[in-house]
Amino acid sequence: GQMKVYKFLENPFWYHLIIKLFSLVARPGKQANFLDKIFSQECKGLLLEIGSGTCQFNNLYEKYLPKYFATDIKFEYLNYAKKITKNTTFTVSDSQFLPFRSCSFDSIFALFMFHHLPDDFVQSTLKEVDLCLKDEGVFIVVDVFLPDNSFNLPALIAGKIDRGRHVRKRSHFLNLCTEKKLFKWREVVFKESWPYDVSAFILQKSNDSK
Repeated sequence: GQMKVYKFLENPFWYHLIIKLFSLVARPGKQANFLDKIFSQECKGLLLEIGSGTCQFNNLYEKYLPKYFATDIKFEYLNYAKKITKNTTFTVSDSQFLPFRSCSFDSIFALFMFHHLPDDFVQSTLKEVDLCLKDEGVFIVVDVFLPDNSFNLPALIAGKIDRGRHVRKRSHFLNLCTEKKLFKWREVVFKESWPYDVSAFILQKSNDSK
């Protein structure tokens, strides 16, 4: 049954619709304000979204930028996104092998992507992001995380059945980000959702990575 649900979400139309419906029930007002604050502060210059799916956050990018770049590993998702967006340049690629020149982007976004990737894929992606960002560039990560409270049963159950097989605690994710000294994180913007916590990390390129 669980695998059938995952297969169902391979269809870009249903994937896009489910994401939209979920955003309506997960404290829509607070989450919308939280995301809008992030975008208003961090949508600058040349921007790339990795793991963009069907570009379900396009309206926020469009609000602050005339155009941006989006990449995802699934051609079907990007092909669907082309039909509903006008200001986006699409590239099919794995986040571990980004086909862009070094120091290309002012900011790179990863929205609700990393809980789909195992640790080694996360670290490979971080290296690619580090290469593609300009020296003063920032990497914005928004994702779901397991609460620090180990007795939060709903969150633990949700983590087991989530389509993303790698829902982590924040401390685990930050260890991956700082282990290779590629990034310095400067703030957690949001910590309120259910059953998970949703947090935003603004990661600045570290001088130690040079």
